[in-house]
Amino acid sequence: ATTLSAAVASTTLLSSLELKGRNFTDTIVCALANALSVNRSLVRLMLDQTSVSPSAARALAQSLMSNRTLKLLRVYGSDNNAH
Repeated sequence: ATTLSAAVASTTLLSSLELKGRNFTDTIVCALANALSVNRSLVRLMLDQTSVSPSAARALAQSLMSNRTLKLLRVYGSDNNAH
């Protein structure tokens, strides 16, 4: 989680990231949300069919308050009962 979130936080080249079908814990999704709050290059993040819990989804939503570049955040088909 720390490697992924550190890469997302620091990259200036990545504009699209697809992490479909992953079984993420809340810790991983919250670390990703923290990275999104400082990322300035990512335009699309696809988390379709992942295990994003309601609390992790709130962390993602909160990160959008400070992220002005992300235009598409998809969590379609997430199993919010996984945690």
